Amino acid sequence: MQNEIEQESSFPGYVEFLDRSDMVLRYGPSFYGESYFNQKKYYGLNIEGICDSQQ
Repeated sequence: MQNEIEQESSFPGYVEFLDRSDMVLRYGPSFYGESYFNQKKYYGLNIEGICDSQQ
């Protein structure tokens, strides 16, 4: 898999790719709601996705 990624992307030594995004919540949760309030001043969750050369 590492060879395929090097050939397709010219990034030597990489096996996986990672991306992070925010999912905005319309309302703050009633249980520990302050934990979901982020630095951008809204309630949300962080989502991370990982894929390899086959996806």
